[in-house]
Amino acid sequence: HAQKNKRKFEFLVEEIFDVPSVGAVVSGFVNAGELSLGSKIVVFVGPMDDGSFVETVVKSAHIARINTTHITSGQSASLALVLSKDVCKHLRPGMVVLQHGPTSTMQFDAEICVLKGEKTTIREPHQAFVHILHVRQTAVARNIELVNHQPPTTQQQHVEETPTDHDENKENV
Repeated sequence: HAQKNKRKFEFLVEEIFDVPSVGAVVSGFVNAGELSLGSKIVVFVGPMDDGSFVETVVKSAHIARINTTHITSGQSASLALVLSKDVCKHLRPGMVVLQHGPTSTMQFDAEICVLKGEKTTIREPHQAFVHILHVRQTAVARNIELVNHQPPTTQQQHVEETPTDHDENKENV
C-alpha cells in the first residue's frame, strides 16, 4: 500500500451521478497516488469513445459523504468535476481519473488460459469479457495461437499437486 501512494494519482470510476446544482459527480476507488484539493486541481477523465481524455477540474471530494481536501490510495471517494452537459453524457463506469500523462489503447496482447469443457469452442473473432481491476469490457480475439495444447501426463499432474520435502521446508523457514 505504501508503494501505491508514491505512484501517480489513479481513480477508478465505478458510478456517475448528475447532482443538481453540483454537476457531474463520479464515485469510485483511489487505486494509486493521492490528490490534495486546492486551487484548480487539473485532472483528466477518460478514455472517451475515441480513446481521448478530457481535461477538467476537481471542485470537491467526499469520503463517506463528508467533504475532504485530501484523498489517498485505498480509499473510496466521490469527486465533483467541472464538465459540460455534453461530456457528462459520455461518462461511463470503467473510466479513470488521472492527474498526469493519460494514454489509452484500443488493442493489446494477452496470454489466456481456457478451461476446456464439454463444448468449449473458441475461434476468431471470439468475444469475451475481460476483467481488469474494476473494468469489465468486451474484447475480441483477433489472433488465436495454441501454445501448449498437450494435456499434462498423470505423473506430471501428481508432481504438481504434491509438494516435495524441499518445498515444505521452504514454507517453514
